[in-house]
Amino acid sequence: MAKTSQLQYLDTDTTAHIVMSIADRGLSNDVFNLSGCGVVCLQDVIDDLDTIVTVDQAAPEVRAEISITKISEYCDLSQSSEVVRLFADRFADGELKLRSCGSA
Repeated sequence: MAKTSQLQYLDTDTTAHIVMSIADRGLSNDVFNLSGCGVVCLQDVIDDLDTIVTVDQAAPEVRAEISITKISEYCDLSQSSEVVRLFADRFADGELKLRSCGSA
């Protein structure tokens, strides 16, 4: 995917909290899209992490923005930009380390 691609982001802790909240409400046999509000350009994420990412120049540009209207009726969702900023802060503070897919 191209660095100009735009994606939604939501951290796994918040995702787990929302899933448990939905289950606690007794909602079942239903489908919800779950993601952060709004999109963030992948290049901005790379810049925030101050890291180098190699991308195939032929990779397509993607814009993935799913509807979160239904889940928003049951919970407040974070802005994707805020999720990325908090992740980048934790990365900069050494709380998180990046690793390649498939590495232990």
